[in-house]
Amino acid sequence: MSKNKSFRVTLTTFWIFSMMNLATFLSNRQWLPFSEWIDAIYAPLYKLMFGG
Repeated sequence: MSKNKSFRVTLTTFWIFSMMNLATFLSNRQWLPFSEWIDAIYAPLYKLMFGG
C-alpha cells in the first residue's frame, strides 16, 4: 500500500511540474527558468570541450 502511495505522489508531482513547465512555455514567461539554469551550469563545460 505504501509503495502505491509513493508512486502516486511521484507521478502527481511529475505531472504538476510538467503542466507548470508547459504553461510557462506557452505564456512566454519565466516562472521556472530551467533553460537559464541549465545553461549557467553547463556553459563552462561546453566552452571547455568545444571551445569559445
